[in-house]
Amino acid sequence: PNALSADLIMVYFLTRGERGELSDGLDGPGSKAAITYSKPNGNGNRTVWVTYDNDETWTIDNLDGHKLDFFTATVHELGHALGLDHAPHPGAVMYDTLGAGARAKPSGADENPMRRLYGL
Repeated sequence: PNALSADLIMVYFLTRGERGELSDGLDGPGSKAAITYSKPNGNGNRTVWVTYDNDETWTIDNLDGHKLDFFTATVHELGHALGLDHAPHPGAVMYDTLGAGARAKPSGADENPMRRLYGL
């Protein structure tokens, strides 16, 4: 991973097929909940888009086991925007799978790569 210098981070809620490449990886309910894209913008920085699958069932406070936690997904996708890859540890917010009803907070498995990446 590389440290990211972004001029702009844009967020979308899209359904599969909307806005071309911004929704290309979305697959409807059940698998890809969100995607982060990053492209050079011509001035040495990048523009980042975070796209959420509008076909998923999202929540911000009712972790009843059937809804995806918007907070966890957002922290995960912003981790990608900052240059982090998936973590191999199931409890890490950067783990590649977000289970319904689960809330993850950054842990050492998330923080250590960030510290290495940004020299903290």
